[in-house]
Amino acid sequence: MKKLLIFISMLVLLCSCDPESLLNPPYIGIWYVQNNSTQNLYIRASTINFKSDSISIDAGDSAILANGRAPYEDQLYFDLIAHTRLPNDNTYVEFYSDPEFKSLIKGWYESEADNPTGHKFLFSESSWTARSWQQDLNGRKNYYTYHTWTYTVTDDDLKAWEAGQ
Repeated sequence: MKKLLIFISMLVLLCSCDPESLLNPPYIGIWYVQNNSTQNLYIRASTINFKSDSISIDAGDSAILANGRAPYEDQLYFDLIAHTRLPNDNTYVEFYSDPEFKSLIKGWYESEADNPTGHKFLFSESSWTARSWQQDLNGRKNYYTYHTWTYTVTDDDLKAWEAGQ
């Protein structure tokens, strides 16, 4: 009797939540940097689901800065790029003009994420271009919902950052 009660309890628990969305989250966010300037960019960053010594983006190319998945849409929002919510991990994104990281062009840090200042603030959603679309999964319509944000760097941005704006 006790085993039956445990089995029924587990069955009710599994049926009451959506384990598939937890194991295969349907909401996907991708943050891109598009380099529309005439020089190559080198990025060091520590953001959600991304840690790297370097991202190299040739002029005219783009790269993924960060990506994230969530079981519920309200858990996937733009500000995840600035707030990792990981203990002892400070989010930063730095743009350099050289692969040795000696010539910093511009840097943004989690401590300033809620105080937008300067030209084209990286942690401000208004500096990004947003796009959303849905994709089917094995005949199930609109299972995946993609949200992408693209941060475009131009020669004018580089000049403004060099001028200290």
